[in-house]
Amino acid sequence: MLIISHRANLYGPDPSIENKPESIEEAIQHGFSVEVDLRMQDEKLYFGHDEPQYETDLDFLNENKKYLWIHCKDLDALELCLSKSLHCFWHHKDDYTLTNYRYVWAYPGKDPLGSLTIMVMPEWYWKPEEIMSKKPFGVCTDRPFEYQDIINKK
Repeated sequence: MLIISHRANLYGPDPSIENKPESIEEAIQHGFSVEVDLRMQDEKLYFGHDEPQYETDLDFLNENKKYLWIHCKDLDALELCLSKSLHCFWHHKDDYTLTNYRYVWAYPGKDPLGSLTIMVMPEWYWKPEEIMSKKPFGVCTDRPFEYQDIINKK
């Protein structure tokens, strides 16, 4: 099961480190994929969930692209990511959305739709053993080390 660090959190939600390039690199160094929030403003790229916070560039995205699940927060970011073949998706409050690499991104609290589903924040709704029994392709979580421990115990 793939473990995706939500906004580069490793030990629980922490707005002070979310989407920071250094945090993203740290999560990748620990072997996790990372869901990041990307926006474009004035033709510049920024990480940030609710607003542009940390400027980034295509070099950073390309260097880390095999680990990144890019949540495009505006259509300009989506258009750019699609044109550069970066793994991305856009959604608002949809129950499910597809990434451009054909994975199903499930809104928190939604059961997997097949074997290519990423369950987002499943710990909000289910116990670890329940999540594992649903057999998702992966989880996107603020606590990736906890899932790593669960997987290693199997």
